[in-house]
Amino acid sequence: MSFLYCYKINNRGISLALKTPDTPIKKNEFIWTHYDVSQASSSNWLTRQEEVIGSNILNALLTNETRPRVLQTKEGILVILRGVNLNNNSDPEDMVSIRLWLEKNKIISVRRRKLTSIGDMVDLINKNEGPKDTGDFLCMLTEKIYEKLNPYIIELNKKIEDIEDEFIHDKNSAKLSDITDIHLKSSIFMRYLLPQKEVIEELIETDKLWISGKHRSRLAESLNHFLRMGEELMLITERASIIKEEMAFAQNNKLNKNLYFLSIITGIFLPLSFLTGLFGVNLAGIPGGDGGTAFWIFTGILFLILIIEIFLLRKIKWL
Repeated sequence: MSFLYCYKINNRGISLALKTPDTPIKKNEFIWTHYDVSQASSSNWLTRQEEVIGSNILNALLTNETRPRVLQTKEGILVILRGVNLNNNSDPEDMVSIRLWLEKNKIISVRRRKLTSIGDMVDLINKNEGPKDTGDFLCMLTEKIYEKLNPYIIELNKKIEDIEDEFIHDKNSAKLSDITDIHLKSSIFMRYLLPQKEVIEELIETDKLWISGKHRSRLAESLNHFLRMGEELMLITERASIIKEEMAFAQNNKLNKNLYFLSIITGIFLPLSFLTGLFGVNLAGIPGGDGGTAFWIFTGILFLILIIEIFLLRKIKWL
């Protein structure tokens, strides 16, 4: 079998699993076929459909790497979206693509990695609670992608808020690795979310009659959700950058204070080191070399010099 799922669905949402996508349908029905092109049988079957769907559409469906985009033709619409990666041992921000070729009564969807939003669609279809037409399918899939993605944006937002609170109370509490991880994840999410916003905007403006006013309203609502998530991701990225700058400033300030303190200590002991070095040479003629109290007199002089240095440093406000 070349496909993963194949359903015939009518305008009441009643579905029937099919063994072949070439089954005849009525006017009020559409067929959805879902392929995994990492399997050779699916890829080969789609390749044989080049004359039907066109070489540009076929290349977009089969290419290894892709980004969210829309391509409209006279026959239908190519839509490429990305959803959060919930596969085992995978990072959620490594978003999974779903490629769609939509006509009024036919949908071809293609994956290379599993997308849980498609699994949700299958569950609804099996319960006869799924989409009732092609436009409804597109709206429902877009909504499912948002529903899966939104919790991870909320989680990133909470993490950056917790780090901000800790950082306000203790400048040394925040870990640079945690900030960098949040910054990286939000940047990757935003990389795919921004073009996805443009995809929905173009779908709202399409002239395809099978995308009705009701569908456009639902797509507009999804667009609003994606815009909000994009704004939150931009804010998370900015907040992470600010915290990193504040951490760098605090570390530099601490380092400067330590260097300043070391400079003061060095300045204080430099004259003392000079005198001790001078009188410590093992040569004849050193004053007081034979005197029994010379050591204590010399120590007292050094202590007096130390007091004078501290007084002068305080007077010029260096200490």
